[in-house]
Amino acid sequence: MFCARKRIEYHLNMVGAEILNRAYRQAFLSARRKAVLLPPCMRQQPEEKCQARSTALGAQCAHCTPGCRVHQVTLLGDKYGFAVFMLPDDLAVFSSKEGGPPSAGVGDLGVVGVSCVLTNAPGGWKTHALGVPAQGVLLDYCGCHYHWHKEGFPTDLNIRQLLRVMGIKPE
Repeated sequence: MFCARKRIEYHLNMVGAEILNRAYRQAFLSARRKAVLLPPCMRQQPEEKCQARSTALGAQCAHCTPGCRVHQVTLLGDKYGFAVFMLPDDLAVFSSKEGGPPSAGVGDLGVVGVSCVLTNAPGGWKTHALGVPAQGVLLDYCGCHYHWHKEGFPTDLNIRQLLRVMGIKPE
């Protein structure tokens, strides 16, 4: 789906993601709780072998594969006090069924959405519309089977960039 997009769309979305990060930075930093939303394409195991547990806010890592990037980010979350969820393209978990304010439990939550270039800025707009302060981190490369590659392959992100956006200075 996204492979046929023009180069300018990628560049505009990179700039858009940075503008949104700057605009919503203080609201995100002020949020009492933090969560990182990772795309399922980051997991090492195929969907049918991944043992992640479903929760109201997305799937949480069950630590089945030590080399999995989702596992590694989850360990960072344990260390620095943020939750990690795998969330497909849909942000519906953050809205109420009636289309009103955010669903219960997300009112004091700031999120970092990790995604490919073409979905990050639109995701930032959507979370803002839902009243959820957000920041975005772009994947280093894309490989999901939904948009990019027939079979798909695990994607990755820059951990230092994630920690910077989270406002964490590593020890």
